[in-house]
Amino acid sequence: MIKDEYMRQKAVAVLIVIAFSFLTTALIADPTIEVTFPEKGSYIYWLELEDEAGKIKLNAPVHAAGADTNIDLALTAVEGKLPKGTLKIYNPKTGNVAAKNLENLQDKKDLKLKDTDFDLVRTVQVVLKPTSGKENERLESAVVTLTDANSDVFTVLVDPLSEGVAEFHDIAAGAVSVEVQYNGTRRMTVDLEIPTERDEPIYVEEVPVAGKVRTVKVKTAMASSDSAAVSEDGEPAPTKAKKDDQPSFAWLQYIMGLAIIGMIGFIGYVIIKAKGGSFESSLRKLGVQFPQDTADAGTVPAAEPQQHIDPNICQFCGQRKDPVTGNCACSVDAQSSATPASGTIGIPRLIGTQGQYSSRIFEISGDSIIVGRDPDNEIALPEDNTASRRHARIAKENGSFTITDEGSSNGTYVNGMRITGRHQLQPGDEIQIGSTKFRFEV
Repeated sequence: MIKDEYMRQKAVAVLIVIAFSFLTTALIADPTIEVTFPEKGSYIYWLELEDEAGKIKLNAPVHAAGADTNIDLALTAVEGKLPKGTLKIYNPKTGNVAAKNLENLQDKKDLKLKDTDFDLVRTVQVVLKPTSGKENERLESAVVTLTDANSDVFTVLVDPLSEGVAEFHDIAAGAVSVEVQYNGTRRMTVDLEIPTERDEPIYVEEVPVAGKVRTVKVKTAMASSDSAAVSEDGEPAPTKAKKDDQPSFAWLQYIMGLAIIGMIGFIGYVIIKAKGGSFESSLRKLGVQFPQDTADAGTVPAAEPQQHIDPNICQFCGQRKDPVTGNCACSVDAQSSATPASGTIGIPRLIGTQGQYSSRIFEISGDSIIVGRDPDNEIALPEDNTASRRHARIAKENGSFTITDEGSSNGTYVNGMRITGRHQLQPGDEIQIGSTKFRFEV
């Protein structure tokens, strides 16, 4: 009886020890840590484990959204002990990473992260741009070594497919040194300052490379922060629709534009015809010049054929002139056109007989005046595009008047003949300047 009781108590003790050992192992082998983020948002975390040979093994990243999350480290623990490695937490909004040593998390139940913990820049791109190349050319190949603020060294080989970009990950922000080896033995070193607060999650720095180097043309666009945009609730942030995703109505807009222009032109034509004008004359009034009458084109209007004209018959009204005064029925001021007293002359003037200034009267008020298209002339003809800016000069000399061409493009004509020097004017002379004809009277 005593022996049986002893054996029974011994069996119960063994069962208790086994149960306690199993429970303890289960609790230790399932470590979980609660991580609190600096602010509510979207985060990604993963583990980088180091094996006995010192090689790094990555596990699949996990997405977390909100203000905190529970990270189960059970798969990494061996007999309740966390292995060598690093827990990394990535903030896509800032592009920065927080790294925590797993050995320092042993027996911890919570981890409260601050902004200062995110001191690693997830992606750093060093763009090798030749100083003698074009805007879209980059260095073909090189070895780029980056030493970050923690004195960790990273080396990247740039090949033609890299398009001149050396990309590094998880770089400690702060003072950074970059060494570029290219063309076999050539080396150059630049110092950079990588900030933790940036406008873009990816940090890009162009490094100019001097000398004669082989280059490649950039075919793909640089990485954009839009591709990693994530909303605070963990869902992908809405992106702007690409231009190519929208239906193109360019051809329809083009046709509608032509139709509108044609309609406006037709309405304008109808209005011009209703007012009794012509399309060409309307364009001339708007300042449009035509090849056949451009002032500075160097063309000379053909001289009109000479016709026999009876000097005693007015060529404008067809009435016989007064034999004493020379006036007719269309004279503007018969009294003022009368023969002046000996030694005196009347008020000289130009009377428009043909062209834009027909029936207009211009008094010659000075001893020397300029006729032409320039508005500052004493007799300005801005509406006659065939007149030069300074076309002709009319001057008073010894009681009479002379006209001189001022080097105009189309010449100055008196009674149908082109003048080449100083020409003395007589009352009744016909003067042609551009496409306008005047009658000279005193």
